[in-house]
Amino acid sequence: MVRLRPILAALGAAAAGCTCGADREAPAPEPPLVEVAAVETADVPEIHATIGTVESINTVQVRSRVSGQLVEISFTPGSVVQQGDPLFQLDPRPFEEALAAAEANLAQAQTQARQAGLDARRYAELERRGAVATQQAEQSQAAARAAQAAVRAAQAQVEQARLDLEYTTIRAPVTGRTGELSVRLGDQIQPGSNEPLVTIQVMDPIYVRFEIPADLLPAVRQASAEDDLVVQANPRGQPEAVREGRLDFIDNQVDPATGTVLLKALYENFDESFWPGEPTDVRIPVRMLEGVAVVPTSAVQMGPEGPFVFVVDPEARKVDVRPIRPGPSVEGRTAVLEGLSPGEQVVTAGQLRLQPGMEVRLPEPPP
Repeated sequence: MVRLRPILAALGAAAAGCTCGADREAPAPEPPLVEVAAVETADVPEIHATIGTVESINTVQVRSRVSGQLVEISFTPGSVVQQGDPLFQLDPRPFEEALAAAEANLAQAQTQARQAGLDARRYAELERRGAVATQQAEQSQAAARAAQAAVRAAQAQVEQARLDLEYTTIRAPVTGRTGELSVRLGDQIQPGSNEPLVTIQVMDPIYVRFEIPADLLPAVRQASAEDDLVVQANPRGQPEAVREGRLDFIDNQVDPATGTVLLKALYENFDESFWPGEPTDVRIPVRMLEGVAVVPTSAVQMGPEGPFVFVVDPEARKVDVRPIRPGPSVEGRTAVLEGLSPGEQVVTAGQLRLQPGMEVRLPEPPP
């Protein structure tokens, strides 16, 4: 028991020492570090973003001009064909026979016309001598004219027969990409059929069609009247494939159901980045906002009452919340139409822990 007394005394002293340290105050937390940027002024284009649809500038439905049996298909469905390439071949034999018959009729008509011409000249000479009656000479001249008319009719039949023979080879009327076939070898093809043999889409150049609200139309028309209006578009989900085209068409009426106007922009499509029927993201400049306040886009925050920024008082190093009315954003900078003045400083990084009136730390300026 005697040996335990020094140990208990030591433990009591240690406990008394711990109680005394509790009276000290914990150090205040350091203000959060933020990054700031000054509000500047710049000219910012107002961009209207919408969704468009790719559309071929020319969609051709290929049909036959003559009837016949399909004996050959000269292309692969889905491939690109050039204007003038043969696509289909109908059986040409009936048309070759028709051409031969028309040429024979022409030869016969020409022979008869030559004979009628000789008779007309002979009767004219006899009438001049008084050897035949005037009526007989006039009849020979009329027969000669009728024979010449028969020649012209026979020539027209030959040209029609030759043309029908050419039509047995159905060629591509435009350069483009073919679609699905609706016929098979051996089918009997009829002219004027409701269903085309194949459809060809012109792929380059190509349209992107989109709509804008009617209240933006005056600004777009003014911009397009001053210069070619550049419209950016890219397939949805592929922002890296953005391409610039020019506004090529403005519809002549406003859709009363939607209050929008149809526009079309024309794009080069040599690599077929755009595909007919594909949805696209479209951005069209509406007007230029001159001398507006701009801040880095990272400074703009969204709260329950709308967009805002944290403004820093550089002397007090405290932040305050400032509601704003943002405008368009271009290349990482956002126009602020209301709420900020040039020269003010806004927080661009570190906003997560900030509260109105909170003191902050600013980065040290470089030496």
